[in-house]
This record gives sequence, structure tokens and C-alpha cells, in this order.
Amino acid sequence: MAGAMNLLGKKYGLPQAFSLHSSFEWMPEFDKGAVIIAIGESNWLEQHWGEYFKYVEEIGIVEMQVKKANIIIASFYVKD
Repeated sequence: MAGAMNLLGKKYGLPQAFSLHSSFEWMPEFDKGAVIIAIGESNWLEQHWGEYFKYVEEIGIVEMQVKKANIIIASFYVKD
């Protein structure tokens, strides 16, 4: 998904996506606070992002059922 977001996001002025999964695994350097929108099938918790950032604050979580998958969209404010 992150690769597709980067490809299509340029047209809409979206920030660069990153992923910590599979062959697209990388994370850019952050020089200031950032908002991360995490999309996945598992529960994204503040502790997960705490491995990568010194400050993590949960902004909100939305859960939805798509076919048989439980999709979670979570947003966090993070700072290094």
C-alpha cells in the first residue's frame, strides 16, 4: 500500500508514505513532529510506535470490517 500511496499521492500532494512491512520496509528521517496514519489488520498501539519515536500521542482510532478482515486506521502524533 505504501508504494501505491507514493505513486498516486504525488498527484494529490500527499506526504510520502513509508512502511515497516515486507519488501518496502523503510522509514524516512523526521526532523520535527509528524502525524502517522497507520493502516493494518492488527491493533496499532502507542507502544509499537514507541520503539521508533521518543514521544507518541494517540489522536484517534477507527475500526471497520472489510469483507472478513478487521481493518484498523489509527493516527498518532510522534516526535523524535
